[in-house]
Amino acid sequence: MSNQPRRLNIRQVEYTPTKDDVIASYASAGDALDAGDYYAALERSRREGAVELEGVALLMCGWIEKGLKILEGISTPSSATRLHQAFGYWCLERDQEALAILEESSALRSLVESKSQRLLLIAGAHTQRAVPTIFPSDLDIRAFVWGPGESAPPISDILEDDWQPDLIIVFDVYGNRIPDGLYDLDAPVIFWTYDFDFHLTRQYDDLARADIISCAFSGEHYLLNNIYAGRVVTFPTHDVYTPRMRDSECSGERDLDIVHTGVSFSSLMRGKAQFLFSLAALDDPELNISIRNGFLEVGEYHALLARAKYVVSFDRLSGGIQTRAMDGLSAGSAVLGPAGRPANSILDGSGAKFCELNLETMSLSAGELFEAPDLHVPDNSSKIKNTVTAIEQIFPASPEREVRFIKRCLFQSILLGSKVKFSETSAPEPSSIIGPHSTDENAGHSRICIQTLRALELFAANPLDADARAKVDAIMTHAGDEYPASIPLNFNIGRYLWAADRKDDAAEMFKRLYSHIDDGLFDPKHDDIRIHFLPLNAEMTPFEEYYNALSKDLSTGDWAASSARAVVAATAQCYIGLYHLQLEDNARGIEALQKSMELWPAHFPAARLLAKAMYADGQSEAETLDALLYAAELFAPYLTELLPMITQLMGKLGDDEGAKMTVKSWCNFITRTRWARPSDHPIPEETWDTVALYLDDFPDQFAQNVNSLRREIS
Repeated sequence: MSNQPRRLNIRQVEYTPTKDDVIASYASAGDALDAGDYYAALERSRREGAVELEGVALLMCGWIEKGLKILEGISTPSSATRLHQAFGYWCLERDQEALAILEESSALRSLVESKSQRLLLIAGAHTQRAVPTIFPSDLDIRAFVWGPGESAPPISDILEDDWQPDLIIVFDVYGNRIPDGLYDLDAPVIFWTYDFDFHLTRQYDDLARADIISCAFSGEHYLLNNIYAGRVVTFPTHDVYTPRMRDSECSGERDLDIVHTGVSFSSLMRGKAQFLFSLAALDDPELNISIRNGFLEVGEYHALLARAKYVVSFDRLSGGIQTRAMDGLSAGSAVLGPAGRPANSILDGSGAKFCELNLETMSLSAGELFEAPDLHVPDNSSKIKNTVTAIEQIFPASPEREVRFIKRCLFQSILLGSKVKFSETSAPEPSSIIGPHSTDENAGHSRICIQTLRALELFAANPLDADARAKVDAIMTHAGDEYPASIPLNFNIGRYLWAADRKDDAAEMFKRLYSHIDDGLFDPKHDDIRIHFLPLNAEMTPFEEYYNALSKDLSTGDWAASSARAVVAATAQCYIGLYHLQLEDNARGIEALQKSMELWPAHFPAARLLAKAMYADGQSEAETLDALLYAAELFAPYLTELLPMITQLMGKLGDDEGAKMTVKSWCNFITRTRWARPSDHPIPEETWDTVALYLDDFPDQFAQNVNSLRREIS
């Protein structure tokens, strides 16, 4: 056993598939191109020295101008290359150049020459920017945007005058926001999807009927392609969330070294929280870091970007470029992200700075971060002027951004039925198996799961509403009698009973769930568990863990979803453990929590409860310290609550230096972060009092910053 003192070491979350996993899944760049995975094709083409395919891949990744320049240097391009080259010209409104290289019988030729393509666009409030503000004159577009809670009318009410679309594009809306009758139209349906894994159960039925699914990341493509029957394509430089800022809009000093805004420290996105905490804890008083946990108004967001040297962009999935990276690069900032995930090689030759950081293999010192040859900070006045043209080409502003995407969808509809290929061997075919067919029993179970879910959502929105509780109770009685071994019903109703303060009933429900975890009725592609009964900082269901496990299960053909079941089982044991702890039965509580950790070692809510229980129970100081540190290492924001216990035990074990280092890391994190709603991350007085014991050991300015923040929050 090591005699080295136990120290805090934030564990970064490893996501799969990695970029290398995806790239290795194709036999060649041509295979990747035919499969529609354009970033993987770009990487493979460069490794293979296939310049022609590199030009095609770069064009399809979104840097059309550079891709065309490469292709114009190819003396005898293949017919597949000419088709894609013509598409690039058409996107840039260079129609005559497109027509000059297209065969007379080409479907793309008909598309370029046509002035009457009819498109139906459907978006939600969060994707309404996908609809062009100015419609191109050569496209007949009808667009509809449904807000939150709205249901789409039937397609017969939307399409009047016998108008029939040639193509339907749906921007990340599903379920009741898809008009009845849409799939009966004689037109391909293309979905642009975000975060499909988090929303898999609510998107499944619609994506299973899509002709084409368009996504941003190669990692998404890898999973989607093995779950759904339609063609899956990537577009790693496209997004519709924010209006583009331009470098020319940025003036003044870049006085912030590292900036992040949005969802920074949510338990829903544990990997991002781990990465950002590690950055915030960098031990350098001269380093100016601003992390804003919460979304800003567009003007305030742009003003912050204009001051940033580095904008942090965190990618859960590999092989794409995240929205904040696009925004940061467009504003003249450099981008900092986790190593091995972003599709930053698309930007090669642009002059843009996209820096990857591996926090597992480097110490948290600003010197190492900013003195590394490939990670240097621009001067305060630097705007990276030489990148402006390239960045505007790669990330065009509206309405060009939206029009290019529409043309891309039209082109993909041509490729859907095309026999023109880059590879002599067949590209990986989309999955033709979309899970087991539903039996009558499963159909009835799915219906009652949906009814229960809707009733529970009403309760979650208004827990004091007696009518909502009565409705849930009525459904719960019927559901329990009809499907006593149901995984989703037992799990969702158990959490409802817990939130309704019916803890005895909840514990029985979780025990029943656990007894049927292997053989219980469960349709993982439809049965949803994402209901938030508790505040996120008290949530005991690790949703990211569940949906990561679920998407991997289904993409590998495990339709029983064994890993997803394990997360549910671990969560049931977590609730059972807390139930016993609240009854002051520490032994049984700790036993259940240990079982939870055995079932899913990354179950961070269980790790937190187990560590606190061991501390309260007076168990071995060394083992308890290890448990406390492990909980904070799994989800770093827990350190705010656990810091007093950790420092006390380190002191008892003679590791005063470790206690001091841990306090300093927390102080750096907390003084560099601001919450839009401070109640999302409450700081106990005991934590402040613990920190106060160490402030005399730190530089005066550091201590002043901590005390100032304490007064501000108080």
